[in-house]
Parts: sequence; structure tokens; C-alpha cells
Amino acid sequence: MFEISDETVRLINKTCRGKKNLKLTVGYLTDNQYVIKIYNESGEIDSSKKYHYEIGSITKTFTISLLSKYISENKLTLNDSIRNYIKELKEGTYYPTLLRLATHSSGYSGSLPLNKREYFKIIFNLIFGGSDLNKNNPLHMDFNKMKMLIEKSKLKEVDYSWKYSNFGISLIGYVLGMISGKGYWDTMNDFLLNELGPKDTCLGASNNNLHGYDRKNNDCGNWQWDSSGTRGILYHLRAQYPQPLMIYLNTQK
Repeated sequence: MFEISDETVRLINKTCRGKKNLKLTVGYLTDNQYVIKIYNESGEIDSSKKYHYEIGSITKTFTISLLSKYISENKLTLNDSIRNYIKELKEGTYYPTLLRLATHSSGYSGSLPLNKREYFKIIFNLIFGGSDLNKNNPLHMDFNKMKMLIEKSKLKEVDYSWKYSNFGISLIGYVLGMISGKGYWDTMNDFLLNELGPKDTCLGASNNNLHGYDRKNNDCGNWQWDSSGTRGILYHLRAQYPQPLMIYLNTQK
């Protein structure tokens, strides 16, 4: 039976301290067997109860997995420009390749799709607590805003230094939805259900998801996502079990 180390327990307790609403799930994967433990401010709690989490930017791992699948099926190549799939973009201008988007070397600002004022306002609210976080989804982006941001970013045909880009991965999601003809939401949910297999994982918002809280333990609720309005520009899934990780590790053997 796998036993958690004292050092890991110390780190878990440190993470949970002062966060009365936290449900911290820790998964152990050994010899193709996994164990789930859940902790709150008081210590370990019943792990048989199901919780649905918004897993944020871990969604990018799923998006790139689907990109890899499409590459293996010769539906696209990493050297394709995004204009190959977003025909409405102006001609005669350089646009980044899927490879540069996937490797965060496209040159897009790390704050996009937010402007600098919106970006620093979110950081401020996360640190000090703010009411805006439970009212607005600042990452919402429709097609017109996406097109405007792409054309406004005057990039050069070079490998930029690494810069984490939500915007870049969201463009990959949009391209994947265009190739499938079903949009990113339906395409990703089909991929999850029919190929990766975890039944408790899907794209989108749900009333069953655990709420988010700021540093002052204020309830920020959950950001709402519009599958038709965002056109696949999303960053979160809800998940509980590590089946996708096990599938990935098995394919690497």
C-alpha cells in the first residue's frame, strides 16, 4: 500500500492552511493503480464523495493531445499558418504557425486576450480579493474579438522567446473545431468521451462544480462559458479521475 511521505503531508497542510473552503485532491499513480485522497483545512476527508473541479489551464494538455491526433491523421501539420484555417484574416500578413502557438513561441503577449489594465486588475483581485471575479468572465472572446486581436498583433516570422500564452492555445482550439466542422466544444467532448474515456470529464460549466475563492475566502462562484459565443476559446474542463494521465503514460511505453 502506497504511503504518502511526511514531506508531502507537510506541503499539503501548508497549502490547506487558512483556506476553509478548499477541497485539495491528490492522486497517486503507481504500477497502473491510482489512489485518490482529498484534504481540507482540517486534514484528510472522505475520498468516496465526488467533487467536480474546474481544472483551468490543464485543459491545454487535452487540446494539444487532440492536435497531435489530428497531425497523426494528416488533417494538418505543425507548420501550417493559422490563416489556413481562419480565412477571414487579412492577406499579405504573417501569422504564426501551429508549432509556434503550441510551443508558446508565437510572440503573442502573455496577457491576451486581456489588455494590460484588465490583466493587472485580475491579478490585483486574486491577491487582495475583489467582487469582479464572481461577476464577469474576462476570458470570454467571440470570433470578432479573436480576429481583431490577431490582426492587431503585428508579429514577425521568427521564433520568439518562450512566453506563456492562453491566447495562442485558444487559437489552436479554434482551428481544431474548424477542421472537425463541429466547433471546439463538441469536438473536445467527443474526443474525451469516445477516445480518452473519463466519464466525469467534459468541457463547459456546471452548477455542480466546486466554486472558486479568493485569498480572503470570498466565494467567487464559477465563470460562465458560452459555447456558441466563445467559438471554442476556452481553458477549463471539470475532472475527477486520472484516466487520461494513465492513457498517456501507457502510450509512452
